[in-house]
Amino acid sequence: MSYQIAFSAIENKQFRDFITLLSKSLSELLPASGNTVRRWIIDIYEDRKAALIADVRHNAQSLIHVSFNLWTSPNSLAFMAVVIHYIDNNYKVRTRLIALRRLHEDHNGKNQARLLVEIFKKYELADLVSYFVTNNTGSNDTCINCPAGVK
Repeated sequence: MSYQIAFSAIENKQFRDFITLLSKSLSELLPASGNTVRRWIIDIYEDRKAALIADVRHNAQSLIHVSFNLWTSPNSLAFMAVVIHYIDNNYKVRTRLIALRRLHEDHNGKNQARLLVEIFKKYELADLVSYFVTNNTGSNDTCINCPAGVK
């Protein structure tokens, strides 16, 4: 079961009363606005992204190998998952999910390539990418064979 609760729920009086009932000290830590919760989440994401970039840049002893795949949600939204694989300074294999991004356009290889290039730039990986691992779909072949500056 999943729940879709908006960040603005933090502003709801009944929710705040419930948290106060559970823990007065916790209720004193609640922000006044859902925008604050959103900002906290974005800040944590940006900090972890920067740490991942630094880790790969400073600790990768191999080139970066990439696996990716498309997935369509039950409500027909397309998402691309991108995972990187590399060997670190301790010669340990590292696997990191770097993106689960929505593909807004057609599911063709050129659009996939455009999204991959954007992700590689965002994570400063473009010069480190070596091999790709993906399933045997024609659009993946097209994606991998697209020029780096896909337009």
